[in-house]
Amino acid sequence: MREAAAMFLLFALNGASAAYDLPAATGTHRVEFTAEEADFNEYSRVIGLRREAVVREFGPDDRIVRTLKADRLSIDMSSRTVVSEGPFIMEESGSFFYGRSGEISYADNTGVIREGRFSYANLVFRGREIRVDDGEYAYHGARFTSCDLLPPHYQVKASRLYLKPDSHFLAYNTVFFLGKVPIFYFPVLYRPLGKGTPFITSVYPGYDERSGAYLKTSYVYRFTRTLKGKLFLDYFSKQGLGTGAEINHDSADRARTHLSAYRIREYGAGGDRWALSGGYWRALGGTGEGGPNYYSQSYFRLLSDPDFNNHYFRSNPFAVSPDMQASAGFTRQSNNTVTRLSAATRYDRDAAGTGFRQAYDSAPRLEFQTVPLRLAGVPVLNSFSAFLERSKSEGDSFYQNKGDASWTVSKNIPLTRAVSLYPHAAYRQSVFMSTSSATGDLWVGRYSNGVNMRLDGLWGSFDMAYAYRQRFRANTLKEDGAAADGGVEEESVTPTLFVRPSRKYYLRASTSYDLRSAAVGNFARRLSTMTAEFVYEPRPGVSLILQDDYSFTGGHRAVTAQADFLVEGNSVGLGVAKYADSPEYVISNTIGVRPGWRGWSGDLTLRYRLVPAARVGVDKFSFFEKSAVLYKEFHDFRSTWNLRLRPGGVKEFFFLITMKINDAPRNEPLDEEARRYWTHWRRPGQIRD
Repeated sequence: MREAAAMFLLFALNGASAAYDLPAATGTHRVEFTAEEADFNEYSRVIGLRREAVVREFGPDDRIVRTLKADRLSIDMSSRTVVSEGPFIMEESGSFFYGRSGEISYADNTGVIREGRFSYANLVFRGREIRVDDGEYAYHGARFTSCDLLPPHYQVKASRLYLKPDSHFLAYNTVFFLGKVPIFYFPVLYRPLGKGTPFITSVYPGYDERSGAYLKTSYVYRFTRTLKGKLFLDYFSKQGLGTGAEINHDSADRARTHLSAYRIREYGAGGDRWALSGGYWRALGGTGEGGPNYYSQSYFRLLSDPDFNNHYFRSNPFAVSPDMQASAGFTRQSNNTVTRLSAATRYDRDAAGTGFRQAYDSAPRLEFQTVPLRLAGVPVLNSFSAFLERSKSEGDSFYQNKGDASWTVSKNIPLTRAVSLYPHAAYRQSVFMSTSSATGDLWVGRYSNGVNMRLDGLWGSFDMAYAYRQRFRANTLKEDGAAADGGVEEESVTPTLFVRPSRKYYLRASTSYDLRSAAVGNFARRLSTMTAEFVYEPRPGVSLILQDDYSFTGGHRAVTAQADFLVEGNSVGLGVAKYADSPEYVISNTIGVRPGWRGWSGDLTLRYRLVPAARVGVDKFSFFEKSAVLYKEFHDFRSTWNLRLRPGGVKEFFFLITMKINDAPRNEPLDEEARRYWTHWRRPGQIRD
């Protein structure tokens, strides 16, 4: 019946005068329609379609551009407009619009959709009024979500939203609603669609006793496959506005670059507080395989004050290592040699604790070394190394020009299948060149020799090494016999035992015995501190590590133990450390729970100190760090809840909501490379410190 009505209407129109002809059937922009019933008003030039009306719009290439379906549709031939007074469906480029009413002009590809809904992939966009303009859509009174339930678990409302399918959407004045409850406001939200460049927006609301309530926001944009940028905009109720940015570039094995910057002017402060860190590595080319290659690299970490990281970037391990440093270098590497020209500086916290003092500066430093190689066919291996630098250390009032060069000859001699000898001899020359009126040139030479005997077996190995090093008098080649030590800087025997009878455990222990005649003391005093390590791994996920530094005269100097258990994703870790110069035991306890119960999981970290009582019990007990992280996965988003307490006034709570529609790709190569080289303390997928 539908096709018959359409054929009747087309026949009637074609049989009328030329003034009523529809556009040409092929090769041009045109529309076709079907319906159960149809009529035509020759005065208003309007075609009325009723009951399962369908209008298809074709482009010049004869492909369908747009399809409209409704119970009633009108085609105004004068304005070339399709009008629906009731609900309709519009299909365009594989996507579907639903509207309560609207009109579309196929003359200029514009129109209006009222109370419209657009489904794209896993997203649903709604708008009170949608303006159509050549494949782009402007929403007024917009809402969008990825939740497929009614009512949705969450939705984002925006005053205006601009949508271009297969490209992007841009929303202004957005408010995130969890159910009917508004959670937070966001001024601008942008996200590519289809094959667009991923743009990730993350929000971190939280509270910190020092900074007050805060809202940290992160915008992540991947410019290219090898270049990603991040923008940080933060608000702290007690401190003010903070801004920052981060750039990561990784181009296979040719170049790597990282740059991170952050600044904030706290309320009432006279200047900015800031941090700047990063570095680069770049291959500068070479002659290819077998020839020399050239590299340049740099690293820097700069701060306005030593406490900046502890106040604003607490997951950064340098929060408890408040120093500044910077270095840059140029390297030439061949099959046999490495040559490097570099400069470096380091600043430590000053005595007042609020600023920095320079601890070391070297500019420049030239280094050269070779791999072990044979010369003139002589069956021994020769190694050369040297450096020359201009440097100043803490306490020096002037820069010192100094250098060092050494030549080592060695050879591995197998005696039996289980026993081998490794004798070696070396000469080292140090020079300190005059850089002050109070000093002159100083040349100091040293020669050394030694031998190591190794016994290998299925049970492990045993090494017995002898080493001797003699110093010459300054500016001579005569032994420094007049010195208190007779010029003998080292003469020792070092045994090292490594026992591994099973893959499940091993034991390693080493000490040395001082043979110098100038050494004072009995047998025990001549023995150095023995280091021992025992590792036991009975099965995957279970490990025990015990380390001990034992002095034969003073007893245990440092004992550390760590036990870790991992079962079906759940983990428990317990670490204990005891140092001879303190009565305290430092204990670290970590618990990771992955029960899979309704999407919840968590990590707990407790670090505390205790002092045992003289007889039984505990005399002192105190926590110095407590942190808890809860993870919950909902239908539409992932959440992370963080609590952190530690010395320095750190009392912080914050949470992160990550929309599944805005998920960063898991294990993205660019992020993983940047994390491995520049921010290795971050967890996979962690956007910022």
